[in-house]
Amino acid sequence: GRIHTNGELYLNANNTMTIGDRPSPPNPPPGNPFVQVSAGGQIHRGRKNNSDCTGTVEIDKLEDADPADGDLDELDLPCSGGSNPVPQATIDSFLGSVLQGVEPIQIPSVDQIQRGGEGRFWQNADLRIVLRLDQPPQTIDFGVAGLCPGGPAPLVSPALFPIEVQDAAGNQDVTRTTALQRLMCERRGAIFYNDVPTNAVDGTPNEFVGDSPNEYTPPFQGGVDGSAVGNEQDGTEGNNYRVYRRVGEDTNGDGFIDNTDFNPDICPDNVFNGNPVWEPPYCAGLVQGTGSWFDDTDYRRGGYYNHREDKWMYLLNVNIRALIEWNAANGGPFFPPNDNTNWGVVIFLSVQGPNSDGINNYGTRVFDSADLDTAGTTFPDFDPDNGDPTGLTVVTDQALYVQGNYNSYSTQTRGQKDPAALIGDSINVLSQTWETPRLDSGEWRANDRKSGSDLWAHRRVLTQDAPCGGAGCGPNLFYGINAAFISGVDDTIGSSYNGGLENYPRFHEKWSSRTLVYRGSYVSLGNPLHANGAWSYGSPVYQAPGRDWDYDADFNRVEALPPLTPLITYVQQRMYTRFYD
Repeated sequence: GRIHTNGELYLNANNTMTIGDRPSPPNPPPGNPFVQVSAGGQIHRGRKNNSDCTGTVEIDKLEDADPADGDLDELDLPCSGGSNPVPQATIDSFLGSVLQGVEPIQIPSVDQIQRGGEGRFWQNADLRIVLRLDQPPQTIDFGVAGLCPGGPAPLVSPALFPIEVQDAAGNQDVTRTTALQRLMCERRGAIFYNDVPTNAVDGTPNEFVGDSPNEYTPPFQGGVDGSAVGNEQDGTEGNNYRVYRRVGEDTNGDGFIDNTDFNPDICPDNVFNGNPVWEPPYCAGLVQGTGSWFDDTDYRRGGYYNHREDKWMYLLNVNIRALIEWNAANGGPFFPPNDNTNWGVVIFLSVQGPNSDGINNYGTRVFDSADLDTAGTTFPDFDPDNGDPTGLTVVTDQALYVQGNYNSYSTQTRGQKDPAALIGDSINVLSQTWETPRLDSGEWRANDRKSGSDLWAHRRVLTQDAPCGGAGCGPNLFYGINAAFISGVDDTIGSSYNGGLENYPRFHEKWSSRTLVYRGSYVSLGNPLHANGAWSYGSPVYQAPGRDWDYDADFNRVEALPPLTPLITYVQQRMYTRFYD
């Protein structure tokens, strides 16, 4: 693929790094014929922070000694040391695939993705969902007419921070906010927020603020002695065990909603004029629970501690797939399901609070969206050669977390993959098994909290023996993302290493033998404005996944680009051949 920086480029590898073309195989994915390694400054063969030069770096030159094989010839880039640029004569030997001193490319700065104002993404978004931390907690009566048809009344939430839809001027869109509340009631857990504890989680004063992260117990689950500990906004422990991955959602990330996503604990009782209209079909015929579905009007789901930032985080969480499908099924109250302006749908997520403009503990997370649209209404399956190219861009001005498979599942074909982009102040990747199912009093509970001990003992994964509803409940080791990443990135300054390109996406758990399969493109918008935690490897932050990463060659086609993504036009002469008569 193409690699470019407006600054200095440092190339190094622990083993072998190959930058080259990819011949087209008999079946998709398509081949990628382009090779370009360029820098506005100079190119160095070695690390930036310590000048070490290790491994092998191979780059295809723009020459094919055997045109019959259709594959450009590779050439080793010899070491120069991190502080010394590669000699121009060496660069010339690549015949144009390696360039330095090129004119810088104009790239949007990270402040262009901020909430409000005249920013292109905010102004052109089809839907803007905002968690309001700058407003006092409020109650919602989900039992009012139109919010939960067929359900009981009153159905009143605790006092919670409001989640609303805003217009381009930053005001609450009352009509769409009402629709959002109906979605939150009918698809409980599709939209929620992670709270921050207000008391110590195990009885140790102030422990939750970061003095000893390895001693943490999971939040909202009582003290180490099992006693109840008030650790929520209202001082209660009412949502200790809230499970946010609901029946009727793609809880295992395989791209399908079936009995492997089964969760009988939250099916509603058949006591209010029969089943409510929003009851998931997988509840049909089951022995009903205790009414927890109706009782669950609390749209908080546990807590999230970021060890890199050393902070508890307020996270706005959105099940993108559930939102898209609910919108289509209900006549498009958020946006027309067939909208293809700007090449598709743009959803803006944000957290508006006292610290929104500076370094903070805010973020947004997307989850359970391996297949963005199973109904095929908003994003019909397309052939990039001649079909519908409509795609999806999710953007946030705060830190962005993507959990589990996104626009990628085990049986996906090229025609089922949608043009997608994820844009944020920083990009954070969590595995499909991030929440640890935890056995408590004979019942499995979700845990959205990674303490140091939980992280390094590794998480349990549901197996065939666990109560997940039947066959096929084993661990899903296919973690895949098909989306462009556009975000802020830390710099390497002196000996302070930023983790390199391989840590452009930030990790927060022990991946062990698991592999992250990624197809997309990385774009840096400069330094993040709201997250400044330094890169750190090992306990208690993360252990890297296996990396099966590649450029998505579909992005070579303009019609297959995600909505509103920046475009760069570049003409490259790949080869010159002289023919003699």
